[in-house]
Amino acid sequence: MPAARIKVPPNAPSCTCCADEPSLANLTAERALPMARGFFSTLSQHTIPIVPWDASDRLIFHIILNAMGGLSSIASYVSHQPDLRSLYATSWHLVWSWIKAIIDEHTLRDRGLGMETNRALQSAINLVYEYSTDEVLRDLLRDTPGLLSGFIQIWVRQIEDKPCYGPRESEQATFPAASTAFVLFMYRATDIPVVTRELVRFSDGDMSRICSLAIQHLRMSLHLPQPQNLVGLHDSVRIISQLQTFPGFQDAFTTQSAVTLITEALVLASSLPLSRNPSVVDVVGWCIQDCCRFLAWNLLSISESMLRDCLEAGCLVGIMGSQKWTYGHDDIFEPKDHRLSLLEVVLPRYLVHRSVLAVVSRSIKKVESTSLEKLFKAGDPLLVAWRDFRTLADERNSVKQRMGDDGSYVCHHKPCGARGGRDDFLKCSACLRTAYCSKECQRRDWKEGGHKTRCKKLQSQDVRPSVLGLRDFKFVADVMTHDVRKNRRVLAEQKELLFPLVPWSSIAVHFDYTSGPVKITLSLHESLSRPGKGTFCDKLVARGHDDEGKPILALMLVPYGEGEVSSHAVFSSHLLKIDEDGDVEAVDSQKHCRCCHDVDAEHQ
Repeated sequence: MPAARIKVPPNAPSCTCCADEPSLANLTAERALPMARGFFSTLSQHTIPIVPWDASDRLIFHIILNAMGGLSSIASYVSHQPDLRSLYATSWHLVWSWIKAIIDEHTLRDRGLGMETNRALQSAINLVYEYSTDEVLRDLLRDTPGLLSGFIQIWVRQIEDKPCYGPRESEQATFPAASTAFVLFMYRATDIPVVTRELVRFSDGDMSRICSLAIQHLRMSLHLPQPQNLVGLHDSVRIISQLQTFPGFQDAFTTQSAVTLITEALVLASSLPLSRNPSVVDVVGWCIQDCCRFLAWNLLSISESMLRDCLEAGCLVGIMGSQKWTYGHDDIFEPKDHRLSLLEVVLPRYLVHRSVLAVVSRSIKKVESTSLEKLFKAGDPLLVAWRDFRTLADERNSVKQRMGDDGSYVCHHKPCGARGGRDDFLKCSACLRTAYCSKECQRRDWKEGGHKTRCKKLQSQDVRPSVLGLRDFKFVADVMTHDVRKNRRVLAEQKELLFPLVPWSSIAVHFDYTSGPVKITLSLHESLSRPGKGTFCDKLVARGHDDEGKPILALMLVPYGEGEVSSHAVFSSHLLKIDEDGDVEAVDSQKHCRCCHDVDAEHQ
């Protein structure tokens, strides 16, 4: 269902040379019809000048400008007066003739009346916008040949001619942007391919140019005063949201940082003061929903750095702050509330990345500092999703702290144990695994700490480097270890149900972190055979043997960029230990997961 449109028609420009035209000073519902007839009569009585216009056409220009401004103001009564709607429908050919002339003149504006042509262009945009607010008249616009291509030209030129966006001198409002007229062709799903094909044809197949123009329109809308220009903001968001569903556009929008701008639009719309005007509430609600739909679609296929930019731009604050606009307007967020998708599925999947977790923690503190939770009613689904997301983030942070992952390096020579940043440490040039604070510590660990033996073992291991990096993988492995301990009883029940007679050493535990909270399943080693890797699982498990427990193979699927990374590790069966009374025993997780640092990673 399309968003309701805010009725904020601009005042018609005054003109001393048009004294015979109807005056809008005393506009009422009763006078709307005769006044509209007068304005349409004005359009029909004057001959359209030959393009390009010159100074001799200035009088006609002002007369037509007044007539269009008057018709825009009267259009607010169309929905309530069938006779007035009929008049607007039957007279559309007059309006379109003048609009087409204005578009042609705008294309040659360097030879015409300059900024005065821009005023006529904005009046044309506003009048088309008013036509689009009525469902019957909107269909009339769609069936007009040349209207779509004409407004695509305006949509492109408005970026090149940025003064079109500036505030009107007489008031703190702006004329509607071309996006407002352009978006009327995108209300129906069947319209989008038509619009997209026309855009592609107009840009000679350059999709990146189209995306750049759409992003610049949104960027300009974000800098205009609100809420006067809320409709233009929503329409700019809607154009991007609709275009990115068409093949070929999603990648182009992703590479041009549209995600960050859409996040800024979400934050801006959510932070606006609450209004009692139903039209304003509808437009804000639909703007929020369109922003969240775009983010839910695109955050599944972007890099961690772009996700961090999205969070830094205020994604969580925007989601939580949007709730005040939903009460009494739940239909806007049906049948699917994309805010819930973001909190329940999209964002949780990235909480296995150390860098993202740090930004999420800062964002959570911002939400808590604003007391946005007080806006929610008890049991609100969004509040429940938020608290679950916050709990998961706190849980992962506790893992990070408990495992000593504070972002620093630790000298591998245990008697030293010095900590510091990456620049303060050197790695063993042979195995590239162990870090030391000095050459002296490296020499001592080689002779006294046993690294001479371990180094050769590390070099002989048939393990490819993880695309996650060793420190990032270590955190994933720590999270996996935590999830093993947390779900020991569930794992024991699954094994008893699926493989009651099979030893743990022949079972692989799958940890899927790509869909939010972890999903854990079991399988046999035999089901993991891969071409050319015949004894891979056996070799990995063999490296995990210790004196106190049996090694169990763990396979962790982690989101990475536009795909996933599959990392393999082993953990000790002691992590699954349950005492005779059926209670989970306390174990030292670090002691029994020391083999988790051996990893084989691949893109899926």
